[in-house]
Amino acid sequence: MTKKNCLFATVGLLITFILFTLTVKFVGVKAIGPEGSSVGLADVNEAIHKVFGLNATLHSITDWAQAVFAIMGGAYASLGVYQLIKTKSVKKVDGSLIALGIFYVTLLLVYLFFEVVVVNCRPEIIKNKLAASYPSSTTMLSICFSISSIDMVIRYVENKKLKYALNTATGVFCAFMVIGRFLSGVHWFTDIMGAIVLSGALLAFYCLLQIMFENRTIIEEIKFDKDSNVINTRTEQAPETATENKKTDATQSKTSEDVAHCELSVSTDAVENGENIGR
Repeated sequence: MTKKNCLFATVGLLITFILFTLTVKFVGVKAIGPEGSSVGLADVNEAIHKVFGLNATLHSITDWAQAVFAIMGGAYASLGVYQLIKTKSVKKVDGSLIALGIFYVTLLLVYLFFEVVVVNCRPEIIKNKLAASYPSSTTMLSICFSISSIDMVIRYVENKKLKYALNTATGVFCAFMVIGRFLSGVHWFTDIMGAIVLSGALLAFYCLLQIMFENRTIIEEIKFDKDSNVINTRTEQAPETATENKKTDATQSKTSEDVAHCELSVSTDAVENGENIGR
């Protein structure tokens, strides 16, 4: 995807999520939850919840399985720290890892935001308290961590069989977490759908970050190579560097023309002087 397409996808999906959230908050609201709590699109949510009910086992499994996300994040964070220690410069850390770090911070902020701003509460009492339910944070984290991890494996793992095995396992795990969270009955149907749309917006933003930081890395490499007089085998050039090169070429061309003009003038003068002497 291009930078423009990623930007449009991010904005479009974010607007879709906002509109869906407003619908859940204000359309078809009824007090169908525990302790008289209300939820939007109540008829749909109530009908689906009655079909599946509460599955405490799936709830516990999907809760504990979230530890995998910490392992994923820790692995890539360790790689970034290793590069930082080795190169002693943030600018020399892979742009893809910096983009991933910003993405993780964004996920944390979104998670905390919906812990404070409550759209609706769970359809079941968990741990003797009524908790925020929209959007499903487990669903959001499952999708975002899994897809970004697949992207990292594609970038860093060269062995094709290992790459296929890791990404297949990650995809299966993601599907299990999303479906398992829905079937566990601790979320309304709209909680899951809202999380899926929000995850799409966040992943489009992640794609945009990757493109931005890849371009930044190329520009820095060219500038570094120029300053250190090292020939760069890459053909890409930053706009500023290309402009400077054009100016340099133009200056050198003009200098060459001036030198040639001076040499021609000297030669002409020498011929004229020789003719005068002969006369």
